[in-house]
Amino acid sequence: MILAKIQKIRVQQVPGTYSHVTSLTDHRAVKLLININENQRGPNYWKLNTSLLEDENYKVIIKDLIHKYNTKLELEKLDVDLHTLWEQLIQEIRTISISYSKSLLESFKQTINEIERKIQDKKDKPANEIDMNEKKLLENELSQLYDKK
Repeated sequence: MILAKIQKIRVQQVPGTYSHVTSLTDHRAVKLLININENQRGPNYWKLNTSLLEDENYKVIIKDLIHKYNTKLELEKLDVDLHTLWEQLIQEIRTISISYSKSLLESFKQTINEIERKIQDKKDKPANEIDMNEKKLLENELSQLYDKK
C-alpha cells in the first residue's frame, strides 16, 4: 500500500531529502521526507460512488459515453489534445454520476415514503380490518430498505 502511494508522489509532497554516511556499507544512506496526506475534501473534491458500478443502467450510460469519446478521438485523430479530452470525459462522468446518484436517492426516498404511507394506512384502519400479514410484509420491506441504506 505504501509503495502505491509513493508512486503517486508529487514534488510538493517531498519537503526534504538528506543523505549521510553509514557504517554498514560504502554507500550513502538517503532519507526522504514525504508528506502523505489524503486529499482534503472541499468544493472541488469529487470521489466516484463506486456502488454505482454495480448498477447495470449506470454502466451502460458510462460505456456509451466512453464510446462517444473514442469515436470523437478516431474522427479527430491528431487534432485533439488527449489531456483535454481526458479532462472533458472525467468532467462528464462526474456530472452524470452526481445526477444519477441524486435520481437514485430520490427514487429510494419515494419508495420509503410510499411504504411508510401504506403502513400508516393500515394502522389507521379499525383493528378488525387490518391484514396483519400484509402489514408485517410492508414493515419487513421497509426494514430491508433501511438496512440497505
